[in-house]
Amino acid sequence: MPYSSDIISALDGIVDPTVDRAMAAALPTAGPEDLVSLANTLIQRGHPDGLLGLILHFHVLPDPLQRRIIEMSSELFRPLRQAVGHSQTQGPANTIRIVQESLATRMAYLVGEQLRHGSEQRRDLAATALLDMARRCATDPHPGRASTVDAEAAAYLTHALEEAVIRYGNHLHRTVLVAMAAMLPRPTPEAFAALADPKHPASDPMRGVMTSATEPAVRRALILLLAVPGLGPSAIDGLRQANQAERLGDAMAGWHLLHLAPVRRPLCAMRSPETLWPAPPQIKAMEEYQRRGLAAWAVTLPFDHRTTVARLKELTDHAPDPATRLMALRRLLVIERGSGLGDPVHEAILRFTRDDDPALVRIALWHLIRRKHPDLPDVLGRLAHSPDESIRAIATRHLAPLGFTRLWEGWPKMSPERRLAAGRALIKIEPNFHRMIGDKMLPNDRESRLRALSIIHDLNQGVYYEQALVRLAQEDDERVASAAVKALGSAATDRAVAVLERALEHGDARVRANAIEALAELRPGEYTDHWQQMTENEDNRPRANAIAALMEARTGDALRALALMLEDDRPEHRQSALWLVEKRGLTDLARHVAEMSITDPDKDVQQRADRVIHDMIAMMMTADPEDEGVFGYDAA
Repeated sequence: MPYSSDIISALDGIVDPTVDRAMAAALPTAGPEDLVSLANTLIQRGHPDGLLGLILHFHVLPDPLQRRIIEMSSELFRPLRQAVGHSQTQGPANTIRIVQESLATRMAYLVGEQLRHGSEQRRDLAATALLDMARRCATDPHPGRASTVDAEAAAYLTHALEEAVIRYGNHLHRTVLVAMAAMLPRPTPEAFAALADPKHPASDPMRGVMTSATEPAVRRALILLLAVPGLGPSAIDGLRQANQAERLGDAMAGWHLLHLAPVRRPLCAMRSPETLWPAPPQIKAMEEYQRRGLAAWAVTLPFDHRTTVARLKELTDHAPDPATRLMALRRLLVIERGSGLGDPVHEAILRFTRDDDPALVRIALWHLIRRKHPDLPDVLGRLAHSPDESIRAIATRHLAPLGFTRLWEGWPKMSPERRLAAGRALIKIEPNFHRMIGDKMLPNDRESRLRALSIIHDLNQGVYYEQALVRLAQEDDERVASAAVKALGSAATDRAVAVLERALEHGDARVRANAIEALAELRPGEYTDHWQQMTENEDNRPRANAIAALMEARTGDALRALALMLEDDRPEHRQSALWLVEKRGLTDLARHVAEMSITDPDKDVQQRADRVIHDMIAMMMTADPEDEGVFGYDAA
């Protein structure tokens, strides 16, 4: 006989446990409409017997009602405890499902009891439920994200899992071991003590779970499990397996635990740490929070210091996020202070002065300043032009005190680009720069004068020293005179031009050659007739520079004059002609030079021609075919 709403309404007015039990007993046989009406009535009455009946018959309820009961699970603690006692019904299985789906961690012990004492089917359900709940309660490996449950709620589930591990022999479900791993690094001291005992039933299965490392939750727990006595080798095998499967990033979620001595100890005893270092493609594929742990990983693994530095450099090459590069830099600074390696570590640190992140540049720069690194003047000179204002301020403030002495002493070793960058920066920040250069030209010391003249020329500062350069251009020392003439070309004044014109008649060929070069730069195209006459000069240097000046002026006779010089009977003239071919990259003369490398009667000329032809071949191989006239000579 179907239940009518009138009957249910009449019964609802009677406060008697018998009524609730009767309504609950009618649930399995009620039609769809009456089933919903009965269940809603029992929920509204809220009496323990009725709620127990709802749990016992939970599996027959429609989905909306099941959702409603799951949502009110916090009010069902007593009925749920009672339901698991009805072992001959669906009550225990329904309890497991409700606790699982509602994530009612306070009732996790009920699931654990079914795992240990229930039927085989219920043990399977309970193990699956515990793993699902553990995954949902796991601490989020992403920095800054909160856990889905609070610490107190998670503690109930952790305790239930500890009991399951301790009593592993009662159920033999490996799923529980994975669930416990998912709850780490929450403290599980009793479970760890059981796993550390080689005779415990869970010990060997746990080693198997760790070694295979097929579960992400297990991989995330491997670093912490290194600290459990007896599990270290299995954890290392699992880490190695994860690395081979390109899943080491999961384990790096726990990299912060590497600061613990019990965690580091098994790693430091390894004999083949290279098997635990990820290849560059895996490094690139990691998420940022995972990649950040690789700097600590590199210094924890027992590499020698040089390999550690190489690994940290490799990490910075494949780390787009500044936080990872910062961690690598900090560890490089620690290695530098304690290793005594010097150059390899400093080279790695020097690279950070070119980093895109200004904060990293500042850290590296301050370290180099404190260490008084030999390359510091070059670094400061470059960073004095940094787009970042704070870096420019540091560089300019420290470049001036180092300044002139470092520039002066390092000048012969610097490349042209570094000379220009460092010199220009020093001129801006050192108000006494020109005075100190002038002082270097006063003593009767040839090498000091030559270096000062080189600095004046390369930095184009001749206008400040015109009078001194005019005087030195008339020195008896031909090397000083020639260097002064060359530097005078940067003065660009009428007086400088007049002195250079007189230097064309100087008795020393080197002076005449430098005068030609300077005038060709100051007044291009103005002295072509004079250069044409000098293409037959008896001295090779002025002759070569005159031909070079004609080439700058784009005259049609320059190439023919060079060809005649290449065929000159005097070896020194052929040498100078080859110098000009090499300097200008004149590939049109490649065949002629190739023949000279084989047939020239002078051995030195042959060797010079051989070197020039090889350089020209290299230039032609790398040049863009569309760049006409870049290396060749355009006589038009």
